Amino acid sequence: SFSERENYTEDRVIEDFVGIVKDRRRLDMLYLLTYIDIRSVGPGTWTSWKGAQLAELYQKAVELIETGDLPEADPIKVLEVSSIPSEHHEEILEHCELVQNPAYVRQTIPERMLAHVQMVAAFEKEGKPQVEMDELVGCHQVTFCLKDRAQLFADLTGVLHSEGHDILGAHIYCRSDG
Repeated sequence: SFSERENYTEDRVIEDFVGIVKDRRRLDMLYLLTYIDIRSVGPGTWTSWKGAQLAELYQKAVELIETGDLPEADPIKVLEVSSIPSEHHEEILEHCELVQNPAYVRQTIPERMLAHVQMVAAFEKEGKPQVEMDELVGCHQVTFCLKDRAQLFADLTGVLHSEGHDILGAHIYCRSDG
């Protein structure tokens, strides 16, 4: 499906998708047809990960169809409506500025942003790579924080694969301070 082949966190991909679908009625039908199609293939084909991807693509497409705009990537607005204590807002905003990628703000909840800030602080203090693993519905999310270098992503994915883990998706964010 489109949600598995394309990086739907990129504005261009959502805009292209909505350009194909055209309207809400067609989007709704396509959403249901895709769900039915995947579920009917056989046991184990439908996973919570596929469901989450499809739902996220659908929600972003609905937003674009109904408002004409994609959700804004404004970290200040995101933090204002979050449960993150205000004393952490400044460090999260500084972190977002160093990441310099609007997709980071759109697809990362404030609680994860704070966890990332804390991982960076621990990395800077200890000088050792930081790794966190969170259990999600039907999968795990592994977050690495370490100094960037050539072939780093290939090495990390190689280690995960050699340990028998399937990589369903990956997001890479580099901060401008290294």
